[in-house]
Amino acid sequence: MTLKSVARPGAVAVTAVAAALTLGACSAGQVSQTAHQVAAVNGASADTDNGKVGVRDVTVVVSDDDPMADLKFTAINNDTDMKTYTLKSVTVDGQKVTLGDSPELARNCLLVADTLMQEDNLQVPENSCMYYTTANLKNTGFPVGGSVPVQFDFGDGTTVAVTAAVAEPVLKAGKVDRNYKGDHADSKEGH
Repeated sequence: MTLKSVARPGAVAVTAVAAALTLGACSAGQVSQTAHQVAAVNGASADTDNGKVGVRDVTVVVSDDDPMADLKFTAINNDTDMKTYTLKSVTVDGQKVTLGDSPELARNCLLVADTLMQEDNLQVPENSCMYYTTANLKNTGFPVGGSVPVQFDFGDGTTVAVTAAVAEPVLKAGKVDRNYKGDHADSKEGH
């Protein structure tokens, strides 16, 4: 065994370790461009600091041809102390939201605001603790795909803040003409 045959594998191992350390440190301490962005997928969620009240699926829904925007959300009372809560007000990017009915929410009760509820004439089951309301505001140019701060106030200092996605209305399946003219997938050639 010569000195060359022993040194060569050692040099390769040292080079590999040095390369791994160098490449591993490339992004150390870097801040990614998207670290503070919110994805515009299935609205945002948040709870009070004590977890007693929460909001789910918070989304600002805008349409190019409508000067108004809708706020979609579900508010839930998770308070194990059985305290009731009433949604007093909501603001989107500092702008007050016009709310419909806002009943007292007992433990495990839900308040749902959804853009589709008016079209579908949703029926609330008997003895249900789920309430529906409307929530709309002026569309001041909310950017589709962007995000805006939303503040829910349940009174007595109970607030929930969330950064919500701005989205367009969900299209109804089979109801939109997409001007489909066919494409290469329709041909039998090459298959």
